[in-house]
Amino acid sequence: MKRLVYIISALLITSSAIAQECFEVSKDQILSIKQDVEFLSSDALEGRSPGTAGAILARDYIAKRFSKMGVIPMGQSGFFQEFSVPEPVVVDADGTSASIGKESLALNSQFYPLLYSNNAKATGKTVWVNFGITAPELDYNDYKKVASLTGKIAVMDVSSPDGIHPHSAYAKYHDLANRISLAKEKGAIGVVMVNLGDMANDPEDEYRKIRGLGIPVIFVKDDGLAKKLKKSKDVSFAVQQEEKDADAYNVIGFIDNGKPTTVVIGAHYDHLGWGDNGSLYVGEPSIHNGADDNASGTAALIALAETLSKKKEFTGHNYLFIAFTAEERGLLGSNYYVNNPTFPIEKMAYMINMDMVGRLRENQLQISGTGTAMQWQSVFEKMECYDLKYKLDPSGVGPSDHTSFYNMGIPVLHFFTGSHSDYHKPTDDADKINYKGIATVIAVIETVMQQVNGDERLEYLETKNESARNAPKFSVTLGIMPDDMYEEGGVKVDGVTEGKPAAEAGIMKGDIIMQLGDFTIGDIYAYMGALAAFKKGDKVMVVYMREGKKMETNLQF
Repeated sequence: MKRLVYIISALLITSSAIAQECFEVSKDQILSIKQDVEFLSSDALEGRSPGTAGAILARDYIAKRFSKMGVIPMGQSGFFQEFSVPEPVVVDADGTSASIGKESLALNSQFYPLLYSNNAKATGKTVWVNFGITAPELDYNDYKKVASLTGKIAVMDVSSPDGIHPHSAYAKYHDLANRISLAKEKGAIGVVMVNLGDMANDPEDEYRKIRGLGIPVIFVKDDGLAKKLKKSKDVSFAVQQEEKDADAYNVIGFIDNGKPTTVVIGAHYDHLGWGDNGSLYVGEPSIHNGADDNASGTAALIALAETLSKKKEFTGHNYLFIAFTAEERGLLGSNYYVNNPTFPIEKMAYMINMDMVGRLRENQLQISGTGTAMQWQSVFEKMECYDLKYKLDPSGVGPSDHTSFYNMGIPVLHFFTGSHSDYHKPTDDADKINYKGIATVIAVIETVMQQVNGDERLEYLETKNESARNAPKFSVTLGIMPDDMYEEGGVKVDGVTEGKPAAEAGIMKGDIIMQLGDFTIGDIYAYMGALAAFKKGDKVMVVYMREGKKMETNLQF
């Protein structure tokens, strides 16, 4: 699951007295789900990152399971829909170099190229341009005392006069691309970026697209060397890098009941490989098996395909099953599908998405998209099965593949059992999965589908994106994983990232953060609002509850 920082607004509901059919949780199904999750999240698949051998093994496994149960191929080539996804840009070590005077710099450890760089070489004298910002309305001009940049190499700090944070007076001038372009306009033949303070983060060293601005651009990460560049130096550097694509595959099957409308059921099967962008793990590269994210959803998809191919209760629609890839790269697989559908969009009744359904705990199940169709309200008013508390979010927009379908005017539901401390880490393994819980989620989905089992297309409703309510931008992080299901005041910590401010301050899983500095933390929105007020280097007091006891600590962002 591509998790965003915000947490959705939601409503807890309890059972009503209206009777409805509740489908049984099968022991055979639980065993089958367990076998699917264990295979998909095994080390042999190496995290199922698109373009890898492990992703191909997962692809073929899903197709084989579909085929065995009689599901019809509905891809562009059998079960498969192929498309390209961008891989990290490859830097040519032989063609990329840098030197200051006679001192050669080591690639990666002392410098690296930036995504704004063209493949080119620059040799000449450096000119220190501070932050490379001109802000006339603030009477600020870093170039005021710069005689000329023509034929020179500009050296600039990635920060700004008051740091990089949302409340900076210079926020509209923070964009590095604009600052580099300005230096080029003034005659610079190359740009060297440095970070001499503690109010900004280093620019990213891994990216999937090059945004070349016409000159070579590097970042010198060695602090000692960076400080030397405040004075004019003879510098020479060259950049050689290229974009790379990988082949990716959605896996698509179909059950044809001869009906005019079709229900789409989806889950993504990719994950983070050995720690792609998005990993929250600090340490040496390690396989991210993604048992919950999202072998659990993929196993549920397979189980539903098997159920719907057999049960006579579900013949009011046809069923289209899609195992998406590249969800972790930004919903690429589902976005590609809705723009290149193998089945007519206008004939889709609704879409169900399952992402991270493997950690059902405290009988709480989160369902998003409940406001995207008029019919969903009556369905969930009747829901009384399985002794669950249903946390409902009306929004059709969220950090998973259902969003792609909602944006095409299709009603959606997204099923999710909550985040946890193993999210996007190598510890998300099969031995931590609640297999009966996955089967219970499947039974809930069957119950929902049974309530709208006619052959009509559900009435689409556009929803307000409540999940983005007052979501501010912020430039610092505590390094915690909030508990999505907690709603009793404050923000409950479901995981802590090693090396981040919270961990350094002794915050632990289970703690409930009640105050950051002068900000009272009543909910996730107050928490995000507080973060937006701080910048890198700020020191704050944190008030939190631990096992019912009020505690305090200090931390530095």
